[in-house]
Formats: sequence, structure tokens, C-alpha cells
Amino acid sequence: MVLAFSLAWNASDVREQAQRVTGNAMAKGLRVKREVLRARHCWEESEFTAVAILFGND
Repeated sequence: MVLAFSLAWNASDVREQAQRVTGNAMAKGLRVKREVLRARHCWEESEFTAVAILFGND
């Protein structure tokens, strides 16, 4: 259970960072780089893992 909450917390941090970088890039008229997309993918995977652990479906 603690692991699931830790993963969810980390996923939230990664998501916020990805949104901040994306917002900055869009504000400057720049293209969103691969690193941002990779960060979003990591966030989605972390959230999925956290939910799976919470419900016992690892």
C-alpha cells in the first residue's frame, strides 16, 4: 500500500513537471520535445502501476 502511494506521488510530480515544461515550450512557440513526451509516458506507467498495486492486479 505504501509503495502504491509512493508511486502515485512520484507520478504526480512527473506529470506536473511535464505540464510545466510543455507550457513553457508552448508559451515560447517552441515544439514540445521528446523528453516531455517520455516524461508523460513514465507518469502514465507509474499511475497504472500504483492502481494495479492498490487493487492487487500486478
